[in-house]
Amino acid sequence: MFRILKLIKNIFRSKSFDKVLAFLLSFFLWLFVVSGKSITDKTILRISYKINPIYSFVDPPSKTLAVRYQGPRALWGKISEGKIVEIDLSKFKRSKKRKQFYKIKRDDLPFVQGLNLVDFDIKKIFFSLDYKKKRKLPVILKKMGTLNKDLVIDSISMNPTRLELNGANSLLKELKNISTEWIDLSDLTEGNFQKKLRLNIPANINSNVDMVDLSIDLRKIEAEKVEKIVPISFISRGESFKAKSLNVKVIYQQSSGSLINVNTNISAFVQIPKNFSGQKIWAPVKIDVPKGIKVIEYTPRRVEVFD
Repeated sequence: MFRILKLIKNIFRSKSFDKVLAFLLSFFLWLFVVSGKSITDKTILRISYKINPIYSFVDPPSKTLAVRYQGPRALWGKISEGKIVEIDLSKFKRSKKRKQFYKIKRDDLPFVQGLNLVDFDIKKIFFSLDYKKKRKLPVILKKMGTLNKDLVIDSISMNPTRLELNGANSLLKELKNISTEWIDLSDLTEGNFQKKLRLNIPANINSNVDMVDLSIDLRKIEAEKVEKIVPISFISRGESFKAKSLNVKVIYQQSSGSLINVNTNISAFVQIPKNFSGQKIWAPVKIDVPKGIKVIEYTPRRVEVFD
C-alpha cells in the first residue's frame, strides 16, 4: 500500500504529468465547444449596395442588418469573417413620385455551413435615386469666440479652398458651400496657428478630400505712442521759490481696452527739500501713472528750483 501511494505521489510531481493534464483539459474543452448544444444568437452584418453608376442615393438606405443564426458555438466565428450582405439594385431607375423599396430575401444573406438562419430585422430596404452629378464648391471657415484684444490676424489660408463633390443632383443643387468644424478664436495666441479641420460633408455626398489644412498668422498689436504735456505740481512746506520748467512732456503707450482720461490721471510732481532756502537746486521730476499706462519717456527729468 505504501509503494502504491509513493508511486502516485511521484506521478503528480513529474513534469510529464503536467503536460498530460494540460493536453486532456484542452481536448475536453475542444469537445465541449464543437459538440456543445446549438445556440441562437444575433450578429450585425454590413450591407453593400450595387446601383447603376449613373445614379446616386438621395436618402441613405440602411447600412447594417441584424441577423439571428442557430448552431454550434464553434461556427459562430465564421459569420464575422468579412461577411457582407450584398444587395443588387442595379435594375432600379430614378423615380420622381415616390421612394422605392427592395424586399430582402433569405438568399441575400450569407450562408454558413452548419448554421441555420432564424430571422433578420429589416425586411425591406427603402431608397430613392437621382442622377449623379459633379460640382465644385468653396470651403468656409466656421469661427466662434472673440480674438484677444491684443492680437490681430494678418492672414488666413486654407488648403484646399474648393472641393470637388459628386452625388445626387437634387442634393448638390441645395449646397452653396462646405463648412469646416468650429474653431475658437479665443484659444489663439501670437504666431502661426496650424490645424487640420474636418469638413461637414452631407450624407450621400462624396468629396475628393474630407479635411483641410488651416493656417492663421497672428501678431500682437503695438500700442500707439502718445505725447502729452503735463503740468508739474510742486510740493513744499510754504517756502517761496521759482522754477524754470513748469511742465513735463510725457510719451506713453496705453494698453488696448483701457479707458483712461490721461489728462486727469497722469501727474508730475517735484518734492521741494525741507532745507531749501536761498539757494539753487536741481530737483527730480516724478511721474505717477495709472494701471494700463506704460511710460516710454518724459522730459525734463529734473528741474532747476531757485529762490
